[in-house]
Amino acid sequence: MEASLIYTCNIGGDLNLLPRLHTFIRAQRAGTDAILLDLGGACSPNIWHCEVTEGRSTLLVLDAMGYDLAYVELSSESREKLRNQVMMRLVDGTHPITYKDILFTTKPRHHRDEVLVIPAEKTYLKDKTLHLANIKSGEVGIVHVEGDMIQHQVHTVPEHIPPDPSISGTIEFVLSEARYFQRKKSRENRLS
Repeated sequence: MEASLIYTCNIGGDLNLLPRLHTFIRAQRAGTDAILLDLGGACSPNIWHCEVTEGRSTLLVLDAMGYDLAYVELSSESREKLRNQVMMRLVDGTHPITYKDILFTTKPRHHRDEVLVIPAEKTYLKDKTLHLANIKSGEVGIVHVEGDMIQHQVHTVPEHIPPDPSISGTIEFVLSEARYFQRKKSRENRLS
């Protein structure tokens, strides 16, 4: 396998992180053909905007940030709504995705170059399957694979890095939509 990947996971609906995260990722990705993916946990049901959008809010912002793929755990209805709103590919247990000749999947098949999108304890390559280490919100994993050689680094997004204003604007739009859905559901509940 030959690939460069930049990945995140466990964002947990922290929209305040994303403008700085985008600035950091954009600098790391510049001049490369690195695949940008999220390994899940983008939203948390305990966060109001995640709850009212059924887990789609953070994923909409990740799409605006240029993510290529995201592992999602959504109802089929929410998945379909999101699929119609984003350019990034959505991977789940029943929808593996081939991107740049690499299979992104939740279940190793070991017959071709593939990336397991469920975080592992450490980053390693076994039987053509790349397993990526679990990282925390605010961290970015960078992996380069060439044959059997793997370089893996985890960086913490610096506090002082300037936020990207276009992503800040996207977040305002997403939160506005979430508030609209919240009001709509509240009205529907009062009428029933």
